[in-house]
Amino acid sequence: LALSIVYHGLAIPTGLVVAAGNWMPSPVMTTLSPVFGLLSGGTAQVSIQLTAVTGSPLVDDVFVDPWGRG
Repeated sequence: LALSIVYHGLAIPTGLVVAAGNWMPSPVMTTLSPVFGLLSGGTAQVSIQLTAVTGSPLVDDVFVDPWGRG
């Protein structure tokens, strides 16, 4: 899966996750969203976009830590 952050309609690639066949949590992934917050006065509205690079992976849950604790 390719992870992108969408900011003002622009999808910015931020990482890749390998789907291994069995359920397992992915590693913690960081995004560029703090940079967007700094650029827009402290807060920014962003979206997460997941795109299959190969196959048909299934995503069960996505957790976003609003405080950046990982």
